[in-house]
Amino acid sequence: MKYKQLLSSRDEMVRRYVGGESLKDIGFRFDVNRDTIRTVLGGDYDRLREQRPNQQGNTRRKHITKEWLYQKYVVDKLVAIECAKLAEVSKHVIDMYLHLYNIEPRNIGKRRVLTSEQVVQIKQMRESGMSFTDIAVVFNVSVRYIYQILRREREKDVQTKVLVEC
Repeated sequence: MKYKQLLSSRDEMVRRYVGGESLKDIGFRFDVNRDTIRTVLGGDYDRLREQRPNQQGNTRRKHITKEWLYQKYVVDKLVAIECAKLAEVSKHVIDMYLHLYNIEPRNIGKRRVLTSEQVVQIKQMRESGMSFTDIAVVFNVSVRYIYQILRREREKDVQTKVLVEC
């Protein structure tokens, strides 16, 4: 009996659901479980869900295609966080899709090792007045890593001076 009454109120349920009201709230209004409301909505549930406004707490994960991710991540060389901002998802979602599509992630947790020639170049760039950030961009490493390299080189120079003076 109750189910027949719900079916007669289906139009109101659809209106409320498309208007942004949650299944739980609609269920509370009709004194039934949200799963019952989903059943009453039936095969139209997915279509109706697409019509709903995108609300905080009720956002649907966007589907990221392999082609789009390959273009942005591999060809355009964007980092995962930049891809995430473009797709309006978290970095973890991008990481998940990289794994799903078998796209090799770049440099995750691995420090790039610079050659001694590159270290000399870094020292020369810094002495010429180039900023840490600009140098980091040139060598595709973090600013902190550039700072550490230069500090290590400075310490080596000081040790060499001390040894020469003795």
